[in-house]
Amino acid sequence: MVVEKLKSILYNSRDKETEVKKTISKKIKKVLVDEDMQTTDLAKLLNCTPENLYLKLKKDNWKESDVQKISDVLGYEYIQELRKRR
Repeated sequence: MVVEKLKSILYNSRDKETEVKKTISKKIKKVLVDEDMQTTDLAKLLNCTPENLYLKLKKDNWKESDVQKISDVLGYEYIQELRKRR
């Protein structure tokens, strides 16, 4: 019984983590649309290949430093927030 509860908690935590990462990719894509930019434009600003950026967007493979750099080159503020659990 305890093992099943732990598996459930871990599974749900992974789902939420994946959800957050997907949210970051979606937000980056939204900013690109809002700024009337293409992914290739952003790749040039980041000094990386468009293929690399496409892959990161597709796989939601982001480090905090990646997101901060994207925010900086686009003139946006990246805010990460921790909240106490209830």
